[in-house]
Amino acid sequence: MARMLACLCLLLPPMAMATTPYPASTSATVPGLAYTLDLYPDGADHDPAVPTPEATLGHPVGARAASSREIHAYAVALAQASPRVELVEYARSFEDRPLVYLVISSPENLARRDEIQAGKARLADPRGLAGGERDRLIDTLPAVAWLAYGIHGNESSTSDAAMAVMYHLSADRSAATTTMLRELVVIVDPNQNPDGRERFIAGVAQARGTQVNVDDQSLVHTGYWPFGRGNHYLFDLNRDWIYARHPETRGRMPEIARWRPLMFLDSHEMGAQDTFLFSPAREPHNPHLPPYRGPMGETFATDMARAFDRYGYPYYSGEWHEDWYPGYTDAWAALRGAQGILHEQARLAEDGVQRGATLVSYRQSVHHQLLASFANLGTLQRERVSMMRQFTADRAEVVSARGPYGNRSFVILPGDNAGRMAEFRDLLRMQGFEAHRLSRAQRVSRATDQLGRVRRDVELPEGAIVLRNRQPEARLLAAMFEFDPRISETALAEERRRLLAEGRSTIYDTTGWNISMMFGLEAFEVPEHLDAGLEPLNLDEARAPAVAPRDNTIALVASGADDRAVALAARLMQDGLRVRANTHPSELAGQALPIGSIAVTRDDNRADDAWQRKVIEQAAALGVRVHAVDHGRAPGTLADLGGQRWQLLARPSIAVLARGGSNMLDFGAVWYALDHRLGLRHSHLDEERAAGMDLRRYNVIYLPDRWGGGSGGFDERLLAALADWVKAGGTLVAAGGASRALLEAESPMVAARLLEQVLDDELAPYQDALHREWLAAAQVMPDSEATWGHGASTAPEYPWQAAESTLPDADERKRRDAWQQLFMPSGALVATRVDRHHWLTAGAGEQLTVLFGRSPVLMAKPPVEAPLRVGVFTAGESAAGLVNWSPVPEGQELRVRAAGLLWPEARERIASSAWVTRESVGRGQVILFAHAPAFRAAQVGAMRVLENALVLGPGLGASEPVQLP
Repeated sequence: MARMLACLCLLLPPMAMATTPYPASTSATVPGLAYTLDLYPDGADHDPAVPTPEATLGHPVGARAASSREIHAYAVALAQASPRVELVEYARSFEDRPLVYLVISSPENLARRDEIQAGKARLADPRGLAGGERDRLIDTLPAVAWLAYGIHGNESSTSDAAMAVMYHLSADRSAATTTMLRELVVIVDPNQNPDGRERFIAGVAQARGTQVNVDDQSLVHTGYWPFGRGNHYLFDLNRDWIYARHPETRGRMPEIARWRPLMFLDSHEMGAQDTFLFSPAREPHNPHLPPYRGPMGETFATDMARAFDRYGYPYYSGEWHEDWYPGYTDAWAALRGAQGILHEQARLAEDGVQRGATLVSYRQSVHHQLLASFANLGTLQRERVSMMRQFTADRAEVVSARGPYGNRSFVILPGDNAGRMAEFRDLLRMQGFEAHRLSRAQRVSRATDQLGRVRRDVELPEGAIVLRNRQPEARLLAAMFEFDPRISETALAEERRRLLAEGRSTIYDTTGWNISMMFGLEAFEVPEHLDAGLEPLNLDEARAPAVAPRDNTIALVASGADDRAVALAARLMQDGLRVRANTHPSELAGQALPIGSIAVTRDDNRADDAWQRKVIEQAAALGVRVHAVDHGRAPGTLADLGGQRWQLLARPSIAVLARGGSNMLDFGAVWYALDHRLGLRHSHLDEERAAGMDLRRYNVIYLPDRWGGGSGGFDERLLAALADWVKAGGTLVAAGGASRALLEAESPMVAARLLEQVLDDELAPYQDALHREWLAAAQVMPDSEATWGHGASTAPEYPWQAAESTLPDADERKRRDAWQQLFMPSGALVATRVDRHHWLTAGAGEQLTVLFGRSPVLMAKPPVEAPLRVGVFTAGESAAGLVNWSPVPEGQELRVRAAGLLWPEARERIASSAWVTRESVGRGQVILFAHAPAFRAAQVGAMRVLENALVLGPGLGASEPVQLP
């Protein structure tokens, strides 16, 4: 039958297969949608020898969104055609697309680019710069503008506008542009996120019909999961500047440092029914932004407003835009001294959008971006000298002993986690910070720790990393490392008013980001410019010494103190080797092996003659130090190699849930970690189809954080399938909203609960769990006479007697909880106390700082384990009491907030809740995180806990059948 149909088709005329019985529509456009205004400034005289964007696109700029390939092709064409243009490829994306910028200036400026860059570097570091030389440089150097477009791939008008900007500056022969390019060097970064843009372009093409669509609720405008905003791994690159995780950011940062732009434009889009927003931002402002940012920002804003007023186009500034978080593009650039400027155009995506009574075309949105860009260049040209003087004066102040950063140092204490310290040094290098190492121990009279405690007469150990705040990048360094920056009282009052009146925050992003805390590194703030006993820190990683295979080697071991040991275990198991990990401290071949260390033994791998070579090669690739062991007995009570405390791991076969209600940011962060940290093959499962899949292929499934905090929940069929899979031996890991969704299921598979679920219940079991954990950790013992006495007391003492009679009734508890929920944070750093005997916390110290947002408040009582709880006990003079429901022992204080805005009501609500829970379910286990641990791939301390769960979990926490031959 198929053959007959094929033959029949061959007999039909070609048009019969290409058309339908219906005539073409005569209404393929919408009246009023055509935008006929010229995009370019008045008086433009474009050189016909320079190719237009239309020559590459085949249509006018703004008729539809250009692809990444088209944008790159046009940049290459301009560089080949115009003597004003140089093209620089600065990186390749994860999908191997080129990232380029154009340097556009007069041919004379291009010929002296090395001189310009050297002069900019001298002004940026004025130590030893004479006043006369400074004035000469200001008078003779052009100002540099960096115009950055399309960091979010689905904000398409930005990069289309960039093509028009590049064309005009390259081709215009008018006196205005010729003069501008003598006084300015304009760098255009036209497509900062080519992978995201291609995903967006594909989505538009798939959703586009034959008719014009001006409904912003339609898929052609909204897009669909995972959208085009993020890069290949779905990261928001506009948050990556202080963490420098991705090739797009890492390639761009050295170029920005080389050119030292005086103005940095960050072009974006926002909701389709909006208009056009531009800087300056409203409060809160990061306290380390340079003082000239505000007044000069008003100057730029006034000029942009005039450009829009000429056409009667609506605009505004401030309102929702704040610059508290230093990892935004414009804020990061400003902390380096540039005038950071944000543009936000209403996002139209394709054709145009009906906005109230006004029909706005996509081409008009491109014109808005152009108007703002050209206005900014004009302001910079006019204000060039005053801006350079402000910049150099501020730089001179921040390196002065009398300046605001004259007497402060951040000290990072040394540790055994070589992998984490290598990541930390890499970040210092990327940011261009000056760093030193203590060559000998030294004492300081005062230092503040990460919990805000002032310590007296503190010894700083040899090997500590010292970041002296008095240096050229002082403002950025302070913004990234200051423990506890404060929001102004005005902004704080408005934030609280909005929370109470409207139930929503004024703050757009996380309020806590301190780098040492995110990395899980112990640190001090010292109110001194440390100067003695210092040597420059080598920011390049030292390679671990190689180990040669030996006949008498019975095992190769790696310390679990190093984060990379987990990746080593994962990769070796993927290569077919059998690997063990210890659940009790050990020492072999003279090497301390804390919990979570790994061992590859000859006995486990007798079938593989190359087992030593495989371990040594993988360890060398990761930079992990391995030690050869020829004797398996450990000293004292430490774990012997052949005992049950060195358990055989199960090779992880991992799946990550995707689509549906999954938060693409957390999904992408875990995907990135699996690819680039652990190096593990894994699968992505469609949430809407997973219930019908064969989940037996996997022994680990990760449920990412969910949009809406998890309120949407999971399909009951999926929950049932997951429950059966866990009971058969699976390890289920969930984060944030996914944890909430599991706990809010009609029949939860776990015994952990949300705080609001237990307020009606007897809270004593949860309180007793805290008493047990505290007494075990503090090793509180009855005195010897009581222990060995023969009598029974008529008045025994119990740990809850001192305070728990003050616990209010259930109705009052619920009322208080509803009130406290109003004040949950946008994102703050909290201190957690660590159960160091648990395998999940391998690689952590006694406390770990983690993020907490509008996260589920997890409640755990035996048999549910809580390896990390919110709040750290510190010595005090308080009587025993309660913080909300949770007991605090006599003589202790509970410190919860580490950094960021965490209102007292929220601190009380989350105190002593579990940040991680782990419990057995059948032969398997469920591990819940209150907050996404892989947040921006930057929460390094918490990521280690996640990696322990994914790699060690199937072997240490679940039970799989023994495979018989």
